Amino acid sequence: MSKEIKLTKIDENKLRKIGFTDYNEPYWYYCERLYGDITFNLTIPKNNPDKWYIDVLDENYLQPYDFKSIKTEYARKVEKRYNEVIEKLKSLEIFI
Repeated sequence: MSKEIKLTKIDENKLRKIGFTDYNEPYWYYCERLYGDITFNLTIPKNNPDKWYIDVLDENYLQPYDFKSIKTEYARKVEKRYNEVIEKLKSLEIFI
């Protein structure tokens, strides 16, 4: 979880319109492809929304993808898209 972003008040209808799901009932979940097979995954526990977290995953290896410590052009593209998704979620008033 990034210290510079905070979650806004949860609005169930708004989350659904944006593309969040709750197939796993106790959680709100949002997934977006960043680049190649790397995905952005936001999970918000319904009973404790302050404990939200973001995973950036390499779907090929089912492992976290630490784009901040990898010094490649590919990782920079992932980082760029990650920042775009964060900004999109801010513009949709999910994050402040």
